[in-house]
Amino acid sequence: MTDTTLFTLTPASAPPAAGPWTLCDGVNTAVIRCAAQDPSTPTGGALPAVHPGVFDATGGMSSHRVRVHFTVGEATDAVLRLNFSAERGPCPDLEVVLDGHHRGIFHPIVERNDRSVTGEPGPVAGPGTVEVSLPAAWLSPGEHSLDVSTVVDEASAIGDRNGATHDVLRAPREELPLARDTYGSWFGAYLRWNRISLHASEPLTDGPSVTVNATPFFVATPEGDRPLVDLDVTWPAGAPAPVGLTVHWGHHGPELPVPAVPTDRDFGQFRWRFAAPAFDEPVPVRVAGDTLVCAVELTPRRKWDLHLIPHVHLDLGFTDTQGKILELHCRNIDRALDIMDGDPTFRFAVDGSVIAREYTRTRPPRQVQRMMDAISRGDLGVNALHSNALTGLTSLEELYHSTDFALTLPRSNRTNTRYANLTDVPTCTSALPGVLKALGIDGFVGMANHGRAATRTSDDIHLASPVRWRGIDGNQVLAHFADHYSQLRFLAGDPQSIAGGVNGLERFLVRFEREDYLPTDLAVIGTHADNEDIADGDTGFVERWNAVFSYPRFRVSTFDEYLAAVEPLYDRLPVWQGEGGSFWEDGAGAAAAEFGRYRRTQALLPATETLGAAVSAHDAGYRTNRHELDRAWNGLAVGAEHTITWSRGSSHPHAFPVADQLDWKARFVHDAERVAGDEKNRHLSQLAEVLGATGAGFLVFNPHAWTADLDAEIDLPDRVELVDADGPIQVETLSDCAGMRRCRLTLRAMAPHSYRFLPITSALRTLPGGESTNSHEISEKPHATYTARAADATITVGNWSLTLDPATSLPRSLIHGSSGRELLDTGADIRLGQLIRAAGRASHESQDFSVLPEIHTHERLRSEFIENYGTGVIPSALVEESPHLQFIGVKETFDGARLRWLGGGNGLDAVRMDLLLRRDANEMDLEVEFTKAACHDMEAVYVAFPFADADPVLRYDRQLGWVEPARDHAPGASNEWGALTNAIALDGSGGAIHWTAIDAPLWSAGDLVRGTWASEFTVGNSHLFSFVMNNFWPCNTPPMQEGTVAFRYRFGVAESFSPSAASRFARTARVGAAIAEILPLDRYIPGGTAAYMEGSLLDLGADTDTEVQLRQGHDPDEFTLRVVNLVAEARTVTLRVPDGLRSTQGGADPGAVTVNLRGWGDALVPLTRRDAS
Repeated sequence: MTDTTLFTLTPASAPPAAGPWTLCDGVNTAVIRCAAQDPSTPTGGALPAVHPGVFDATGGMSSHRVRVHFTVGEATDAVLRLNFSAERGPCPDLEVVLDGHHRGIFHPIVERNDRSVTGEPGPVAGPGTVEVSLPAAWLSPGEHSLDVSTVVDEASAIGDRNGATHDVLRAPREELPLARDTYGSWFGAYLRWNRISLHASEPLTDGPSVTVNATPFFVATPEGDRPLVDLDVTWPAGAPAPVGLTVHWGHHGPELPVPAVPTDRDFGQFRWRFAAPAFDEPVPVRVAGDTLVCAVELTPRRKWDLHLIPHVHLDLGFTDTQGKILELHCRNIDRALDIMDGDPTFRFAVDGSVIAREYTRTRPPRQVQRMMDAISRGDLGVNALHSNALTGLTSLEELYHSTDFALTLPRSNRTNTRYANLTDVPTCTSALPGVLKALGIDGFVGMANHGRAATRTSDDIHLASPVRWRGIDGNQVLAHFADHYSQLRFLAGDPQSIAGGVNGLERFLVRFEREDYLPTDLAVIGTHADNEDIADGDTGFVERWNAVFSYPRFRVSTFDEYLAAVEPLYDRLPVWQGEGGSFWEDGAGAAAAEFGRYRRTQALLPATETLGAAVSAHDAGYRTNRHELDRAWNGLAVGAEHTITWSRGSSHPHAFPVADQLDWKARFVHDAERVAGDEKNRHLSQLAEVLGATGAGFLVFNPHAWTADLDAEIDLPDRVELVDADGPIQVETLSDCAGMRRCRLTLRAMAPHSYRFLPITSALRTLPGGESTNSHEISEKPHATYTARAADATITVGNWSLTLDPATSLPRSLIHGSSGRELLDTGADIRLGQLIRAAGRASHESQDFSVLPEIHTHERLRSEFIENYGTGVIPSALVEESPHLQFIGVKETFDGARLRWLGGGNGLDAVRMDLLLRRDANEMDLEVEFTKAACHDMEAVYVAFPFADADPVLRYDRQLGWVEPARDHAPGASNEWGALTNAIALDGSGGAIHWTAIDAPLWSAGDLVRGTWASEFTVGNSHLFSFVMNNFWPCNTPPMQEGTVAFRYRFGVAESFSPSAASRFARTARVGAAIAEILPLDRYIPGGTAAYMEGSLLDLGADTDTEVQLRQGHDPDEFTLRVVNLVAEARTVTLRVPDGLRSTQGGADPGAVTVNLRGWGDALVPLTRRDAS
């Protein structure tokens, strides 16, 4: 028979917010009428996108029905196909009724083998299909009606016990807690329709069938725990249901009569869930009736211990103002402690140590002691990390400092362990296991939200957990990676029901019922969601569940209790290794100016710490301002936290919380930047005193453990020069404002951790009454000294030869003279430094937000596949446009030449691009500045670097080591974009290119971001894109950006990839010389004259494969050397102990320390002051 479609219905593209439901015969019903001449076009009503189930609180915890009226021209056999996704909570049973009297019940199977079938959050979401054969005898010519209703057959869920029957229920019989509408339908229990269709077709089956399956459920009986087993009877429409069936258990076991199918069912499925005899080995089971025989061998299911971990996710923002959120989480500790007083089995997990720290600051000592006692008992768990950071953005020092407060808290006496967790954030850096191991943190729990963060293989890590998580340095910690942090709500609905929980938990546990899965303990994480009052949760579900089932058995636990339960299996657990990439780190591009400041601060702050500690080591009369430095590290921790602004910002971009929440976060980053700069200047002033330097001049410090050429920028008055041992120092004047020049200088070959004092030829006097301006002085003359060149000119500067593209005036060719190597892809359709705006439509077609009328809309064009992962993903169609730039010319500098372009357009105005070609160096600098126009459409901005190599090996660095994503990315990693720590290296047939972005961490390779959600990393060419701005998120990030931003880059050539050389290259670019002016006012020395000075502040003797930093502790006599191995090979290094300090390790040579380093590893070496007791 030819397949002829009788009708096809797909969901309305934009159903009414309240849904199309009206009450009909006591049931919420959506009525659809199909046109006879066009069965795919309803003449009335629309198929609802969302169909609530009986466990859906938003839907009233009641049945909902879709009623389709359709016309049949001639009698025909047909197949009804129901295609849907079970996105949230328990999947309901479905009742199918034809013409009001032919009735069947179905228990849908929800498919979830991997993430290729769903982009929805939670561990059990997936698609389902129900197919029903309908005979021609039931489909006579004329009008018919079809009802599809969500119902529950309670006995098929919990068995024939506790009063459950096979009567179809249209609402739960169980008495449930009050429904919570805080998150609307997010934790509902509904179906999302893809299609309902009826096709003329041969019947799917000729007769009835029977299947028998063991379930994960056990019930307590006087004979002991007995497993629940499913016997499913399926029979087609028009045929009688089987009768007289008997289950023959085992070879000599009992014979169990199967209950009769309810008489009100004409077709479909009947599930008898019965308590079978206990069995520990495979057992044969035979089902026999008059005409039906089924024989299977059942394998016993394991008895699961489920650890329900009460936990409220911390967002610093998103739902409310940050001050209120911190108080809410502190209040949750109050409430948890009160609950524990009455229920010793209660546990609670605090989602960030910043909450516990706030608690100690906002609660009286008695309450603080109650919290400490609960932590010691093991009833209250505290995340060792400050909060839930985007670890792909953080530095190594930030990862260490994020645990500063938690490490002052007591360990659990119950497990004697500490743990760390990351919630919501879907991926994390492969450097984290090594950091945790170094700090004595025993375990880790990751709880991923796969919204905007999924690939086909994202489930792999969840199905493997718990694992031995191996970091890039080879260190391992016990870890569990969960699919979401509100699992109980996704599994059992909200409020949680037993019958609903059976469906969700069965779908959840079947994924772990595998021979290669060792534990019988499994975590079910989260009774809450984001920033909720702890009272808005239901740990009472555990008691209700355990009263019905003996297994799976729930217990309330902390994270460390669960990890302690699986720890005995540690040596047999699978190893999970690989880098996760940086999915949500793309949020940094939504606040580009603030994250540029964040990156500059994270680079400067460790340099400031090293400088201050070195000064104190030389002179015990000084110490670092630990309070201020800790405040700065806390500011960076807030900056790296994954929440940026209000959850509803995209729909209400001008609402107060959008700017307010962003400003709160920005304040911490600004403060950290201020502290880093202020403390740097303080320490340089102290160093000037220690050295006896006399002003006026500038004091310079190399914060690196290697010799480096370091750039610095200072202000100098006209006709004032810096001098060193050889005389005046050459500088480049970047701008000139009323006789005050902004100057760039390069400090050549500064030795590791060395200093130089550079006198100036004359000093400005301090003028208490201020200084009169010179109205005749021309200010800001940045372009006056540029020499124009033709649009297609070839410009040679020392080792470099650059040719312009006449079409764009941008660099088309760049040849490195020493090697003869062409760095750029001359055949590419993009050029070096080209700004690219990519969006769903051109900038001039977007809503103009520069001047908005009092009454206006918030139009936003979405790029669907960039906004979120989904099935059937195809790349988003994008309009790519660039501003028009004009080549201004060339300006000679002391070390080469600066090339400049100006222009604008397409939403990017006042563009300035500078390219600094260094005459005798193998590297160059590029800077792009522009003013961004506000745009609400989803858009992104890139800076292009079309390097030349057809098939390069791309690597990027992490806080420890280097990642080759094509080889090292783990399943589920972010493969379309990434975030660098310091550098990217492209290694091709012609040699290597080292590249660093000083202000913008995001990058893509080979192409722009289009929403492919690739499961593997591929490049295909050497085109690198700095992914500087985007507003891709539908929530959580600023909906648009406007204002002036600047992005700086350095790139250079090398014969081949060297990880230590590339690391030194990028770190030197990110942190130049620490420099401060020493005024005559600073140190009054009668008759003193400024004189050049240089020397070593720290003489550690580190080789070029080693990075070393020094930090002073809260005790001013305590110091720590952080030693980082910049290569993949394990090494033993010996370092000299700084003058004034001694090692606490002992050993034959008190002036040296020996450090064993793993490949890519680091070590913390404690030191103390030499004369300290």
